[in-house]
Amino acid sequence: ESKIIINKMTDPEGKIFFADYLKSKGFDIVNFGTDYSCYDIEATHNGETYFFELKKRNNSSTDWGDSIIEKGKYEALDKLDGKVYVVNLFTDCFHIFPLHADHEEQNRYARKTTNWDRTKIHKVFISYPNSDISRREY
Repeated sequence: ESKIIINKMTDPEGKIFFADYLKSKGFDIVNFGTDYSCYDIEATHNGETYFFELKKRNNSSTDWGDSIIEKGKYEALDKLDGKVYVVNLFTDCFHIFPLHADHEEQNRYARKTTNWDRTKIHKVFISYPNSDISRREY
Protein backbone atom coordinates (compact mmCIF):
# COMPACT_ATOMS: atom_id res chain seq x y z
CA GLU A 1 0.00 0.00 0.00
CA SER A 2 2.82 2.46 0.77
CA LYS A 3 4.12 2.04 -2.79
CA ILE A 4 0.87 3.48 -4.13
CA ILE A 5 1.21 6.49 -1.85
CA ILE A 6 4.88 6.97 -2.74
CA ASN A 7 4.17 6.64 -6.48
CA LYS A 8 1.78 9.57 -6.21
CA MET A 9 3.92 11.64 -3.83
CA THR A 10 4.37 15.25 -4.92
CA ASP A 11 7.58 17.18 -4.32
CA PRO A 12 6.17 19.01 -1.23
CA GLU A 13 4.95 15.67 0.15
CA GLY A 14 8.43 14.25 -0.43
CA LYS A 15 9.91 17.06 1.66
CA ILE A 16 7.41 16.43 4.44
CA PHE A 17 8.05 12.68 4.32
CA PHE A 18 11.83 13.16 4.51
CA ALA A 19 11.59 15.80 7.24
CA ASP A 20 9.56 13.31 9.29
CA TYR A 21 12.19 10.65 8.59
CA LEU A 22 14.94 13.01 9.80
CA LYS A 23 12.95 13.87 12.95
CA SER A 24 12.61 10.14 13.67
CA LYS A 25 16.43 9.96 13.58
CA GLY A 26 16.84 12.83 16.08
CA PHE A 27 17.32 15.73 13.66
CA ASP A 28 15.78 19.15 14.19
CA ILE A 29 14.45 20.78 11.02
CA VAL A 30 15.78 24.34 10.64
CA ASN A 31 14.04 25.20 7.36
CA PHE A 32 12.84 24.03 4.01
CA GLY A 33 14.81 25.58 1.18
CA THR A 34 13.13 28.15 -1.02
CA ASP A 35 12.81 28.13 -4.81
CA TYR A 36 16.19 29.90 -4.83
CA SER A 37 18.00 27.50 -2.48
CA CYS A 38 20.25 24.73 -3.75
CA TYR A 39 18.92 22.42 -0.99
CA ASP A 40 15.49 21.25 0.13
CA ILE A 41 15.97 20.78 3.87
CA GLU A 42 18.39 22.23 6.42
CA ALA A 43 18.56 20.37 9.72
CA THR A 44 20.76 20.09 12.79
CA HIS A 45 21.83 17.04 14.78
CA ASN A 46 24.19 16.98 17.77
CA GLY A 47 25.25 20.57 17.10
CA GLU A 48 26.11 20.00 13.43
CA THR A 49 24.36 21.48 10.39
CA TYR A 50 23.12 19.23 7.58
CA PHE A 51 21.71 20.03 4.16
CA PHE A 52 19.63 17.59 2.12
CA GLU A 53 18.86 17.88 -1.59
CA LEU A 54 15.91 15.71 -2.60
CA LYS A 55 15.05 14.44 -6.06
CA LYS A 56 11.79 12.61 -6.63
CA ARG A 57 12.01 10.00 -9.36
CA ASN A 58 8.91 8.31 -10.72
CA ASN A 59 10.57 4.97 -11.27
CA SER A 60 12.08 2.07 -9.34
CA SER A 61 15.58 2.39 -7.93
CA THR A 62 16.60 -0.62 -10.02
CA ASP A 63 15.46 0.83 -13.38
CA TRP A 64 18.70 2.78 -13.86
CA GLY A 65 20.63 1.70 -10.76
CA ASP A 66 21.80 5.16 -9.76
CA SER A 67 20.82 8.34 -7.98
CA ILE A 68 21.53 11.60 -9.76
CA ILE A 69 21.68 15.37 -9.50
CA GLU A 70 22.75 17.92 -12.08
CA LYS A 71 26.38 19.02 -11.90
CA GLY A 72 25.44 22.66 -11.34
CA LYS A 73 23.42 21.65 -8.29
CA TYR A 74 26.37 19.56 -7.03
CA GLU A 75 28.67 22.56 -7.36
CA ALA A 76 26.23 24.83 -5.49
CA LEU A 77 25.76 22.26 -2.71
CA ASP A 78 29.53 21.92 -2.39
CA LYS A 79 29.74 25.57 -1.27
CA LEU A 80 27.44 25.07 1.74
CA ASP A 81 28.92 25.14 5.23
CA GLY A 82 27.74 21.85 6.69
CA LYS A 83 27.33 18.17 5.89
CA VAL A 84 25.54 17.74 2.57
CA TYR A 85 23.53 14.76 1.36
CA VAL A 86 21.78 13.87 -1.89
CA VAL A 87 18.53 11.93 -1.53
CA ASN A 88 16.64 10.29 -4.41
CA LEU A 89 13.08 9.22 -3.62
CA PHE A 90 12.10 6.30 -5.84
CA THR A 91 8.83 4.39 -6.03
CA ASP A 92 10.25 1.38 -4.16
CA CYS A 93 12.69 2.97 -1.66
CA PHE A 94 14.97 5.97 -1.21
CA HIS A 95 18.74 6.32 -1.38
CA ILE A 96 20.93 8.72 0.63
CA PHE A 97 24.47 9.74 -0.36
CA PRO A 98 27.01 12.11 1.17
CA LEU A 99 27.71 14.73 -1.51
CA HIS A 100 31.31 13.55 -1.92
CA ALA A 101 30.51 9.81 -2.02
CA ASP A 102 31.92 7.86 -4.98
CA HIS A 103 30.25 9.13 -8.14
CA GLU A 104 30.80 9.69 -11.82
CA GLU A 105 29.88 12.41 -14.28
CA GLN A 106 27.47 11.51 -17.06
CA ASN A 107 26.95 13.61 -20.17
CA ARG A 108 23.60 13.05 -21.84
CA TYR A 109 20.56 14.64 -23.35
CA ALA A 110 17.65 15.00 -20.95
CA ARG A 111 14.39 16.86 -20.76
CA LYS A 112 14.73 20.56 -20.13
CA THR A 113 12.31 20.31 -17.22
CA THR A 114 10.20 17.63 -15.61
CA ASN A 115 7.02 19.58 -16.32
CA TRP A 116 5.29 20.20 -19.63
CA ASP A 117 8.40 21.04 -21.68
CA ARG A 118 9.73 17.83 -23.26
CA THR A 119 12.60 19.53 -25.12
CA LYS A 120 15.88 17.69 -24.61
CA ILE A 121 19.13 19.54 -23.96
CA HIS A 122 22.68 18.49 -23.07
CA LYS A 123 23.16 18.08 -19.32
CA VAL A 124 25.92 16.86 -17.04
CA PHE A 125 24.78 14.70 -14.16
CA ILE A 126 26.52 13.46 -11.04
CA SER A 127 25.62 9.77 -10.71
CA TYR A 128 25.88 7.81 -7.45
CA PRO A 129 25.59 4.01 -7.76
CA ASN A 130 22.68 2.75 -5.67
CA SER A 131 23.65 0.04 -3.17
CA ASP A 132 22.32 -1.76 -0.12
CA ILE A 133 24.33 0.70 2.02
CA SER A 134 22.60 3.78 0.57
CA ARG A 135 19.14 2.18 0.40
CA ARG A 136 16.38 3.01 2.91
CA GLU A 137 12.92 1.46 2.98
CA TYR A 138 9.71 3.48 3.19
